[in-house]
Amino acid sequence: MFRKIRKLQEKKWWEKTLARQKLNYHLKKGIILRPKLCSICFQSEKLDGHHKNYKKPLEVIWCCRKCHLGIHNKNRKPRKLPKYKPPKLLLCEKCGKQRQSKYTVCYECRTKIQHTH
Repeated sequence: MFRKIRKLQEKKWWEKTLARQKLNYHLKKGIILRPKLCSICFQSEKLDGHHKNYKKPLEVIWCCRKCHLGIHNKNRKPRKLPKYKPPKLLLCEKCGKQRQSKYTVCYECRTKIQHTH
């Protein structure tokens, strides 16, 4: 029973099957390398290759399972990308150089103040 269903699926979705086989062959041979990060959310999870066009089997979008399901499932939204927040620059009150968060002055100014007292 399972074999009959599988054969019907392969006949119906032959482009999809051939695209997957060709991609897997190139991955196993090392011709194509699987990236480490999802191209949508940039998480380092197990990645799936998403084909936009099965006639171009080596052109895939590498995405994690959650983002891949989000692409296919129109009722479910893919994970939102986190908004980029640039690091807050803290400046020294005396010289204007970058300082650590727990001090109001930089390391050089702190050592100068300690040596003068």
